[in-house]
Amino acid sequence: MTSKRQKTAKQQPSAASAFKVAALWPHQEGPLLLSKVGGRQIFIATSFSPIDFETLSKSKPNDWLDSSDHSENLSTIPRWMFLLPYEAYNHDSMLTGYADRPLAWEIHAGLVWENDVDNPAYVATSTAASARFHFDYKTKLTPLIKDASKYAHPSVKPLVLTPATSDESYIDAATNLIRSIANGDFYQINLLRFFHAAQPHNWQNLCALMEANSGPQGVLISVGNKIVASFSPERFIEISRNSNGLQISTWPIKGTAPRCLNDELQDREIGTSLSNSRKDVAELQMIIDLMRNDFARICRPGTVQVKDQGSLKKFFQVWHLEGHISGDLDPSHDLSSLLSAVCPGGSITGAPKVAVMNRIRQEEGRLRGYFMGNFFRINRDGSLQSNIMIRTLISENWLRSATYAAGSGLVIKSEPNKELLEISTKCAPVTLTSKQTKDREIAQSEDDYV
Repeated sequence: MTSKRQKTAKQQPSAASAFKVAALWPHQEGPLLLSKVGGRQIFIATSFSPIDFETLSKSKPNDWLDSSDHSENLSTIPRWMFLLPYEAYNHDSMLTGYADRPLAWEIHAGLVWENDVDNPAYVATSTAASARFHFDYKTKLTPLIKDASKYAHPSVKPLVLTPATSDESYIDAATNLIRSIANGDFYQINLLRFFHAAQPHNWQNLCALMEANSGPQGVLISVGNKIVASFSPERFIEISRNSNGLQISTWPIKGTAPRCLNDELQDREIGTSLSNSRKDVAELQMIIDLMRNDFARICRPGTVQVKDQGSLKKFFQVWHLEGHISGDLDPSHDLSSLLSAVCPGGSITGAPKVAVMNRIRQEEGRLRGYFMGNFFRINRDGSLQSNIMIRTLISENWLRSATYAAGSGLVIKSEPNKELLEISTKCAPVTLTSKQTKDREIAQSEDDYV
């Protein structure tokens, strides 16, 4: 009996990293979708078709299962991927003049780099050749991978970031927000700073920066003249299947300290100091409580649990505190209703969520769009993975100009000058200003963030 899908899994003879393939990507022939979402794999879609997000949003988790082929190889590529702006599921989505919109794609084929594997595997369905965007394996991908295996990134050059508002303006805004917290208006609020990213602006340098510094939830997307490059380390929601049905989990991040990679002892002391910071621990606890309440709206009664009140996690440039909440998802919810319950993420809004979203819009004076939005991957086994797009660079004109954003959570014990320094630390993926003098492999391992 012939399967409805034909699959291909070809191991390449020579190494070619995902970001070297991206550096040589033929943009004139179609978009680039590169995702590290999931933490254990890097994936580049090579055959895919844009789809209507509204239609996808009406689907339920049991609709996500692709039962036509259970092959191990095919299961490594997602079924759908989609990009959501921050405003997609809050009141700002109704504002006129809203430019960024949800983008969604059905995936037919792609290159897969599993953890600790240098060579990509090519995996395809029988529908790959009929996809709207298709890069044929023999005629296009094989030469591209061969060229990428010989390609060497140019020396990575830092971007020069110029803040859209002065340091004094940020300190004034942070001071006023802390005063509002003291007055009982809210408990915590996330405030972004936006930066103009100056030269050098070129695709190859961006790919080199991403290869060197992107977090385990990084994303690189190029669609037309728009480029979205997120260096994110933060997982958002994941949905998996177990004996109890559907489990939904989230891992909010709060608290930040810079790494010191040229002094292992000092580096560990910095991390320990963060884990003992009453201010940062309290900041995380507020968001854990917020996400627990969000989950209660979509999970079976009594199943929401806080699995981890906060663990110290190390990433390439920074230390973070990370919590873990999970629950048994009610399968009656469609994608739209579960996203309405959890988006935008608590770590990049604050508490109570509705009140702080209104104040964020007022203070920042602009829409966030894809900044602090989410990238999602729905897999053929019915699971879902996603990130929060923190530490993100966006260009609307093919890198002739670009904007970077980073922020911090303000609580009653926050000190504006320290928050300003924290934001600078979060700019390190593109400014290369942190103390990184040792090889990356000792700075971040799989166990650090998975």
